[in-house]
Amino acid sequence: MKTQYYLTAFAVMLTTVVIGQESETITLGPGTINQSFYSLENGEIHSVDNMNWDLAFTLSQFSATIRINDGMGVSLYKYDGGDIDSWDDVDTLGVSSQTSLRNSEESWSDGAFNVNSADMDMGWGNYDPVTHFVTGDSIYLIQTTSGDWRKIVISNLSAGAFNFQYADIDGSNEISTSINQGDFEEKNFIYYSLTTDTVIDREPLSNEWDITFTKYSSEVGPGMFYGVVGVLSNYFVQVAEVNDLSTPLTYDDFESNVFEYEMNAIGSDWKTFNMATFTYDIEDSRCYFVKDLEGGIYRLVFTGYSGSSTGEIEINKQLISGNYVEESLSDFMTFQIYPNPSSDVTSIILDTQASKVLLSIYDMSGKEIMSRTLSGGFQVNNISVADLESGIYVVTVKINGNITKKKLIIQ
Repeated sequence: MKTQYYLTAFAVMLTTVVIGQESETITLGPGTINQSFYSLENGEIHSVDNMNWDLAFTLSQFSATIRINDGMGVSLYKYDGGDIDSWDDVDTLGVSSQTSLRNSEESWSDGAFNVNSADMDMGWGNYDPVTHFVTGDSIYLIQTTSGDWRKIVISNLSAGAFNFQYADIDGSNEISTSINQGDFEEKNFIYYSLTTDTVIDREPLSNEWDITFTKYSSEVGPGMFYGVVGVLSNYFVQVAEVNDLSTPLTYDDFESNVFEYEMNAIGSDWKTFNMATFTYDIEDSRCYFVKDLEGGIYRLVFTGYSGSSTGEIEINKQLISGNYVEESLSDFMTFQIYPNPSSDVTSIILDTQASKVLLSIYDMSGKEIMSRTLSGGFQVNNISVADLESGIYVVTVKINGNITKKKLIIQ
């Protein structure tokens, strides 16, 4: 079930009123082989080759997510011919009858390697609550972006490092390597190519972009998956889709619509392929409201798509509302964090007339680190952060169904 939030009139203040529409073209290149990371405030931040990686490892210290480049042809299968001790006996017999494992379209935290995860089972391995290590228990077969087959085992995630080994199916060219999460700061994922045997640092800082234009695998029909070109949202970015509009370029009533956190809330269905003209038709009665990482709300309207010939996506963008202004809320009077950055103890200062407050802290993968229910009035909540890894966290306060947030930096 999708998580939904209503942004009401008193919860969001119009600190900026309609600044001027901007028309822009995002180019993914012939064959749509590039990926564009995009800031609603600043435009395109980074365009990068989307064919040069096979695996993406989370950099969150509280997650074991491993995603694959399924939009560009990577396929993953769990080897069913034996357990992890069957490494020397692996073959590809029976793969054609298996169902490939795929990334979630709704959450960055659910990668293809994490399919069927539950409780202490991370999908590819088991979590030990004493050591906080994840130990691999499965062999996988993977077809890379170059079309080659490899066998791979994620040996463990220990002390902040993913350790894994892979080889050709016959056991030749075996490589054992590791990725240390601590070597890369303030990003969502670090990437790896099984073809070139290299770590690839290819995405911008997680707080610099709101959405990404890219090709990814989508379920276009029951059990039918296909590589589509669309838009995925960064962690904590919210999207409201509005349909059946006569004038989507002038509609600005974002307060009446439902905002969602799912990464594919925009997705790829803003266009359909016309079999008569062999071009793409754009949903011309639709707009999206996107609430960026800073709290600004933008109206986004798609106006064109060239297809794979040039990979050009045309959009119209307009800032509709500025950031949250916490002090102007009827129930919300003060929300401050001090010191920030912090390395030991930070104080979250609240002053509210509401009777109940839900205070939560999340890492940048969206994993909840702490949550507590508080009473109203003036209060100083001292939170120990000494055991948290360095990086950016998000502190949220929920009052009467309305949410506001601030960044917390741990050094």
